[in-house]
Amino acid sequence: MRVAASVVRKLRVNLKYPDVAVDEFGNRGHWTMIYNEGFEVTVNQRTYFAFSYFKQESSNVTSYCDRTFPSWSHDVTLRHWACFHGHKQIPVPPKVHRDPFHGVTEVL
Repeated sequence: MRVAASVVRKLRVNLKYPDVAVDEFGNRGHWTMIYNEGFEVTVNQRTYFAFSYFKQESSNVTSYCDRTFPSWSHDVTLRHWACFHGHKQIPVPPKVHRDPFHGVTEVL
């Protein structure tokens, strides 16, 4: 079941090389990739974690590198949690690749 949520606020964060995050108010923080699956950003006393969005049909995987799945955020005290989703200001074309392990069963 999907529940519609209203947007409480929008935040723009610029991720710069190699690991600098700057929000729309000039607050500086850092960011890091989590394997090739997602990323974590910490800026202005808040941490955001997101998995990159993808769709899989059989062995074909389409990566949408300009958006995230619904994700989580918390303040530095770990008491105040929230949900968010992210997207790039400039869209990026999807990338399609094959999952070489799709349908492989491990035999012990």
